[in-house]
Amino acid sequence: MSRRDGDPGSGRGGDGDRDGNAERDANRGRDADRDANRGRDADRDALSTPELRARVEVLEAELDRLRERYRRSRRSRYRRTAGGLAAVGGVAAALAAAFPTVRSTLVVLAGIGLFGAVLTLVITPERFVAAGTAERVNRARTRSLSEMVDQLGLSAVRVYVPVDGATPARLFVPLHDEYAVPDDGALAEPFVVDHAGDGAGRGLSLVPAGAPLFEAFERTLSEPLGSSPTRVLAQAADALVEAFELAETVETDCDPGDGRATVAVGGSAYGAAADVDDPVASFVAVALARGLDAPVEAEVVDADGDDDLVVAVRWDATERSETEQSAD
Repeated sequence: MSRRDGDPGSGRGGDGDRDGNAERDANRGRDADRDANRGRDADRDALSTPELRARVEVLEAELDRLRERYRRSRRSRYRRTAGGLAAVGGVAAALAAAFPTVRSTLVVLAGIGLFGAVLTLVITPERFVAAGTAERVNRARTRSLSEMVDQLGLSAVRVYVPVDGATPARLFVPLHDEYAVPDDGALAEPFVVDHAGDGAGRGLSLVPAGAPLFEAFERTLSEPLGSSPTRVLAQAADALVEAFELAETVETDCDPGDGRATVAVGGSAYGAAADVDDPVASFVAVALARGLDAPVEAEVVDADGDDDLVVAVRWDATERSETEQSAD
């Protein structure tokens, strides 16, 4: 006897068919996954060690070729500049011979062009260091410093102290937030021992990353280092962008009366800011400490917008004001 459409048995048969179809689809999916995995394993097995080595050698050779091409392009830019200057000098010299009435002016122009061409060829750099390489090296250095500071249980205060000696300044990381700046003799050693016994002068003394940058910066100055914070910050900002090319933009906001300033840096060559002795922040703090001849606290704060880092610097404005009044 046949079952009707509404018979409960007929409904159970339909459910069984659907379950069977679902199970078959699941089995097909598992079979497809197994086949794909077997195919990938076969590809890995087929790629022997000599073939891997050959591929690595090809990639290394291509990388070396690209690096050399990049170096040649940078050198050719300097050569084109030198060629342009030499052409200007040659044309000016030829015109000087043709036009005696303006000969003196054209001779001067010819000398400038030829001298500029020679100078450009002489100062063409032979080696270029990629920004990524400098960033990775700096990241390893600052990580080591951060681990050292954490292991010693030091405070989050960073003080850049001007000193007399082989380095223009020292970075002092005190043990406590309330600290006393040690003298130059104590700062000459990495581990500063507080002889007074109250712990205020204990801490870590390091050569800051900004010290060699400041020494190079001093050699490029066409005028003496400023003695006012506004002037020093302007000089340091110009050096970061124009001389060292360590940043694309630098904006300063200084309040000399309150003894504080902020420096916003965009397009830093070192990427994200470091907690301990970031090179850009270190250079700014060292320059300010030398210009003011006073200890300067520096702190890297959260950056907003397109800035890579914002450096907040502070100094004792009261002591500086008293010193200036006594000098007057």
